[in-house]
Amino acid sequence: MVALRRGLLVAFVVGLCCSITLCEGALILLTLLWLWRLCDPAVRAAQTWPLGRPVLAFAAATLLSAFASGHVAASLAASKGLLLMAALYVTADALEDAADGDRFVSWLGLAAAGAALASLVQVLACPSPEGAFYLWVPAPDGDAWSFTERLAKEAGVLVSPGEFYGPDGAGHVRVAVVQPTARLERAASRMRATS
Repeated sequence: MVALRRGLLVAFVVGLCCSITLCEGALILLTLLWLWRLCDPAVRAAQTWPLGRPVLAFAAATLLSAFASGHVAASLAASKGLLLMAALYVTADALEDAADGDRFVSWLGLAAAGAALASLVQVLACPSPEGAFYLWVPAPDGDAWSFTERLAKEAGVLVSPGEFYGPDGAGHVRVAVVQPTARLERAASRMRATS
């Protein structure tokens, strides 16, 4: 059981730095293992709950406000702080003692340094793109805001006023060309129909 927890803890640390899927999977398994261990009355009695009262108060306030908000599903989805608190307890349970805690922090630091180094290598080794998937279109009469609104209402096409991107974008709209070709062709024909 200890070896399993250690392995999952290592996967959790590596996942924190490299793969959200690995991190979430390891955390789910650690949580299930923790809940299984809590079925034992001796483990439950020995379980420590650091900051238990403030955490419970925060959780209660978060859940109460989510249920009272009128947008329960969206509010609960936005309550990710509760998951972070649960991760704290699950991680604390997986660590046997202070030496394990020190090793965990060291592993986390090494994994973060490795991920940062890999990012630097990627940035230095990969060529910079020579372009982007954007078209800059002059707005009729130079009024990008009116043109943006008109395209949205009449053609169902969303573009950005060039002013969002600085003074050089004034009088233009930016079109992100990131959809499948057939969809772009439909959007272009609807845009032509509005001009």
